Amino acid sequence: MTDEMIVIGAKTKYPLNGILAIPDESNKLIPGVVLVHGSGPSNMDGKIGNIYPFKDLADGLSKQGIAVLRFDKRTFIYGKEMKKDSALSVKEETIEDAILAANFLR
Repeated sequence: MTDEMIVIGAKTKYPLNGILAIPDESNKLIPGVVLVHGSGPSNMDGKIGNIYPFKDLADGLSKQGIAVLRFDKRTFIYGKEMKKDSALSVKEETIEDAILAANFLR
């Protein structure tokens, strides 16, 4: 497996660091998945205490031949800036970046 550092939304107001886990011997079309965060700010590994569920999922799926894209959540990186936005919704917090990530993976 190879972990490739990427940027989601590089040309947007909120670029986000991410990792694309690519299975070994991936010189053909392979299935891929984007890991999307739930509520609250979270890093690309989904760190909760000493647990890293997104990293663990990426490792396990990649070993099964599936590419996995994970990225920092917008509110994890830009939370202080976004806190002032009274119109902030799940669209800006999660959906827009998930769409950008899916397009990147495609």
